[in-house]
Amino acid sequence: MTAAAWHPDPTGRHELRYWDGTQWTEHVSDAGVQSTNPVAAPEEPAAQTTTDATAGSGTSSWDMGSNDATAVTDRPDGSMDES
Repeated sequence: MTAAAWHPDPTGRHELRYWDGTQWTEHVSDAGVQSTNPVAAPEEPAAQTTTDATAGSGTSSWDMGSNDATAVTDRPDGSMDES
């Protein structure tokens, strides 16, 4: 059994991840700066579908050049919010 300590992050997303002696925790460290990150990879977002209004137009609200005021932003709790 490995003692509780900082070890290389097995997910590869960070330099170090804390092993509590039983399981990997959400506590991570990069260049000495500690933060948290879930051990499990986040779910892949569902594929976007086009609506009748944008079908065939060649553009969507997700295009980088779009002036559409609708944007989706990440929230700290992992949920998505349209703003």
